[in-house]
Amino acid sequence: MAPWDLSRTKFDDWVNCANFATLRSHAIWLVQRELNIHSKDSEVIWERGWEPTGERFRPTIRPRSLRAMIWEFFGLDTASIPWRRCPHCQRLFYPKRRDQFYCTSRQQGLASKRAYARRMRAAEKKSKRRKQ
Repeated sequence: MAPWDLSRTKFDDWVNCANFATLRSHAIWLVQRELNIHSKDSEVIWERGWEPTGERFRPTIRPRSLRAMIWEFFGLDTASIPWRRCPHCQRLFYPKRRDQFYCTSRQQGLASKRAYARRMRAAEKKSKRRKQ
């Protein structure tokens, strides 16, 4: 019998004597149920314009209400990789890989080029100091 099918007194007794694994299992089931209820009216749309050429497409979930959006973000936050803020443009995004820190591959490439230029300038300054 599910805990929510019990009366208040029986529910309190059930909570007090249930082990951690059982409580966790019921809690996860309840969260999954809420995520599915709130995402059932969401639609999947295809968007473009998020990368420089504007020629690529990606699927995007569009919730129908603020409550559905909150549940959507909650579900994404419980995924294995939490959302991040791009160090270059400050945009919030969900990374596709654990080692992705920039929102697009273009931003990652620019950061890599900037880091390379910084290292080269530092090495040049160091070699000039040695010559003096």
